[in-house]
Amino acid sequence: MLQDTPKTKKSNRSVPIPKNILSELEKHESKQDDIKSKASNMYNDNNIIFATDFGNYIDTSNLNRRFKKSLKRAEIAPIKFHGLRHTYATRLFQNDIQPKTVSDLMGHEDIQTTLNLYTWVLDSQKNKAVDVLDNIFTI
Repeated sequence: MLQDTPKTKKSNRSVPIPKNILSELEKHESKQDDIKSKASNMYNDNNIIFATDFGNYIDTSNLNRRFKKSLKRAEIAPIKFHGLRHTYATRLFQNDIQPKTVSDLMGHEDIQTTLNLYTWVLDSQKNKAVDVLDNIFTI
């Protein structure tokens, strides 16, 4: 993966991280510190979270290959790595997080980007809508 400047000014921001994910990142950082010390002066400290054993950027084809293996091992249907953004938005909406909040978390300047490109309508949401209508239109 290449490090590049953000697409927009809003892209350069702080993003809140759930506690359980933060805990996993801290474990990863500890493992990475061990790898750094073993690699000694061969380690290129690029100050990145996910790096090779020598501190370099992970090649996107290697990342995608690992991702596919992880999905298969977890018995999850194949998706592209970028699909995680779609899942992130959809799951937040599914849990009644307001669209403006989801849009802000994703760094979108326009809420329509979030609504039109990064969400899926789930069957459970359709069923919930029908249940609400049942309650509204009780005969």
